Amino acid sequence: MAKSYYSIMAEAGKQSPFLENIKQDVSCTFPNHTGLQAPGTQAALTRVLAAYSVHNDKVGYCRAMANIVGLLLVAMNSNEENAFWLLAALVEDLLHPGTYARHLEGCQ
Repeated sequence: MAKSYYSIMAEAGKQSPFLENIKQDVSCTFPNHTGLQAPGTQAALTRVLAAYSVHNDKVGYCRAMANIVGLLLVAMNSNEENAFWLLAALVEDLLHPGTYARHLEGCQ
């Protein structure tokens, strides 16, 4: 069986230039939310964020993404692939262009 695109990105995410920042931010993402403190959930959050950072290298990673993906994982019963694709749809199709660009141009 062929690997899914998300699986390929998750593997590539292990080499993301943002990985250390992501790991630091994940531990601070909703620290009192029981859904995000379950075993493996922070690792899942790290994988989704790192995968997205290599999927869309024009955006990379922004700290605010951790909160969004954390909520997506809770809402989607920890389905990483669905959270990844919904993050991609939000950033690339639904939000104002540049909202999560490197210098947050879309926020200005």
